Amino acid sequence: MAPARGGYKPARETPEQAARRECVEELGVTLDSSALVLEEHVTTSGGRKGHLMVVRLHALSDEITPNGEISQARWVAVDLTDLPHDSAVSKRVGSALETHLGRPPRSGFR
Repeated sequence: MAPARGGYKPARETPEQAARRECVEELGVTLDSSALVLEEHVTTSGGRKGHLMVVRLHALSDEITPNGEISQARWVAVDLTDLPHDSAVSKRVGSALETHLGRPPRSGFR
């Protein structure tokens, strides 16, 4: 899945723990115990520094139950055919997945 939203990561959490917590809290997704950070990017917006981490997690079901903070959530194919190309997050997710899958980046992702 390619969420287009991030969350707050307390200093005591690893990126994997934060991604797992955010998926449970914001999407109601049940996950297995595996997690892998695929890429990390330092970002800036409005003069503020942030971190964007692309983390691979495995859901135990297809059910998504977004909370009030999420306006839209859906699963996308692992082959990236239905990943939207119009968002910076999607470009980074696409790039990370292609690198992880050992594919050369498609145009528009890097």
